[in-house]
Amino acid sequence: LDGGGLYRRCAIQEAGYFSDRNLHSYEEFDLAVSGLHHGLADEVEHDPAVVAEQAEVGVGATVLVQAADNLEDTANMLRVARAHPQVAGVVAWVPLDDPTAAARLLDGWQLAAEPVVGVRHLVHREADPDWLLRPEVQDGLAVLAERGLTFDVCAETAPLLRHVPTLAGRHPALSLVVNHLGKPPIRERGWQPCRE
Repeated sequence: LDGGGLYRRCAIQEAGYFSDRNLHSYEEFDLAVSGLHHGLADEVEHDPAVVAEQAEVGVGATVLVQAADNLEDTANMLRVARAHPQVAGVVAWVPLDDPTAAARLLDGWQLAAEPVVGVRHLVHREADPDWLLRPEVQDGLAVLAERGLTFDVCAETAPLLRHVPTLAGRHPALSLVVNHLGKPPIRERGWQPCRE
């Protein structure tokens, strides 16, 4: 359940997790944990009903997004992508703080024709709020830009969100995806803080 799964709508709804009725697959670790907690582990594997549900609402393809900062999660998603043609791409994990290793992994996946379309790192879980600005991480982001991949930024705090323009300035060829719009605290504080 390390991510890399397509989830049945009924499992997601039963876990009380799902809020967007138009998207019937989801790639978050906490969803998988919630599903396990609710005894829905059997629902998390690829069920043909998922493809039918997606087609029903006009979803023609799915992109799997990493949920753990490890290679096992990425390997699982690539396995799923090979087995299911509706998976159009994988947002993988690589060690951005080791640019040589990141390049080696990305080049290997490219040679194997794996559908890696981007990279994500759970930066909001790093102890250092300036982890993204470290020189070795900057070199890792340059590796992504050189290969035309996206970088999904988990900018869930104000300091991390403030790094996004810095990253864009330093890496103009790198497409940045701000995950969940930075998870603004709308539930707790309403829209106003986000407008500022």
